[in-house]
Amino acid sequence: MSEKNLDELLAGIAASPKNWRSQKLISALERLGFKTKKRESGNHITVSHPNIPGLHFNFDAGHGGNALIKACYIKNISLVLDRFKEKLIEQLGGKK
Repeated sequence: MSEKNLDELLAGIAASPKNWRSQKLISALERLGFKTKKRESGNHITVSHPNIPGLHFNFDAGHGGNALIKACYIKNISLVLDRFKEKLIEQLGGKK
């Protein structure tokens, strides 16, 4: 994924925080280089970036295989991505 795609993801989150399904978000994060792991119990997904220390968070993926994610989790994810945007761009090779 390129810097342009990262910007599009952030814009999509900002424009529509209530319409994100778990599989769509997980796929987008994995394309950015994140590792995702479902906890053994519950619906929480743990997300971390192996090349950026301190970049980790979790969210409730909801019930079912592809549930809608609550807007509060999407907003928090957006804040974390914004905070680490420069480091993510470096990891993406600074491509547009």
